[in-house]
Amino acid sequence: MMFKNPFKLSTETRGVESQDVHGSFFKWFYRKPSLPIARLLSKTRITPNQVTVLGFIIKLVAAFFYSLGSFPYFIFGSVILYISILFDFIDGSLARIKGMQSKRGEFLDKILDDIGKNALFLAIMYG
Repeated sequence: MMFKNPFKLSTETRGVESQDVHGSFFKWFYRKPSLPIARLLSKTRITPNQVTVLGFIIKLVAAFFYSLGSFPYFIFGSVILYISILFDFIDGSLARIKGMQSKRGEFLDKILDDIGKNALFLAIMYG
């Protein structure tokens, strides 16, 4: 059995990458790792909104570590924040792959993103 390259775009995800509006940093550090995960999740019953909520919870955990105020917690919080941003890319890719794009999902994504960013800023100010 041959190894399947997880970064090679299949026909169902080819349009996902062409819709990338971010710069090359986001493309290589977020979009590329998110596509194989989104492809795996597309074979499950997990919805993009569930991924959005999970990413939001992870972002709140990162904010908690930022609020502790010491350098090791800041580094750990940054790693957790990377994972939460990765989930933000996964939910969009998953919605496009499964054909589950909706105004409600887009609204949920934007609202939770804004709340999460504000929580991060407040946590950094507190810490």
